Amino acid sequence: MAASGPALSFDRSHFASRDSTRLAYQSTGSGPPVVLANGLGGTFGAWRYLYQHLAARHRVISWDYRCFHDSEVPRDPRAVAMSHQVDDLEDLLAHLGLERALLLGWSMGTQVALEFYRRHPHRVVGLGLVNGTAGDPFATVRAPSLLRHLLPLLAREIGRQRLLVNGLARRMTAWAGFIGTLKRVRLVSAALDEAAFRDLAGDFGRLDFGHYMETMLRLSEHDAWDVLPTVKVPTTVIVGERDYFTPLDVARRMASAVEGARLVVIPDGTHYTPLENPDAVNRAVDDLLARCQF
Repeated sequence: MAASGPALSFDRSHFASRDSTRLAYQSTGSGPPVVLANGLGGTFGAWRYLYQHLAARHRVISWDYRCFHDSEVPRDPRAVAMSHQVDDLEDLLAHLGLERALLLGWSMGTQVALEFYRRHPHRVVGLGLVNGTAGDPFATVRAPSLLRHLLPLLAREIGRQRLLVNGLARRMTAWAGFIGTLKRVRLVSAALDEAAFRDLAGDFGRLDFGHYMETMLRLSEHDAWDVLPTVKVPTTVIVGERDYFTPLDVARRMASAVEGARLVVIPDGTHYTPLENPDAVNRAVDDLLARCQF
């Protein structure tokens, strides 16, 4: 893997959601639209290799979830449930005048894509589900059962201690040994693009963890497992072989629930496959696009 990712060239702008929250979005390229739904707290930077790969033949679009990065906090800071996230995607597509698109979701974005499909199956030409689960992420994380049950309580406590956690997160993500430590405990692979990940971690470290944990708790209330058997568009499920957050067995269950879905397993990959083995992710997306009718 190269020491740094490709330079990103894109347009930044904003749109107003239906509850008047000002949300940021990014777009590049022209052609049939591909919409990228980020992970929780992540940015379009996680997709940098895919942005570059697709921009010559597709219009590639992403957005910052409410409360995060260049998007506003809504008047009601609790308005971060999955229904609000999908409302925002609807409003973004309306703002851009787009009727149909391929949806690619990474991590939390997998659930956004599936919930959008539940509402508007005719507007989705295909689904790419990357390092994600269809339901409560606390229930599928690879951890002892007792710890999984304690995770929501821990998330609430972190939210209550947000000022302390905000400061700790900034210091931790700026620490020179941060990525090396993640590699040693195998939360990221040796193939990771460290420069690109450091950009991503820097953005993550500047988040407000009160909003982050509120969104995480609302995400844990969402379930789209019932959507999977209804999916009638080309679908690819991409997973890292060593993804502890959305493990391989979860990806297999998801792929088996969708008729004709293809499962792509990234060897030695973790939760950050788009920054570890972007060539494999790009090939999987090309294969998915070849099966889609815009």
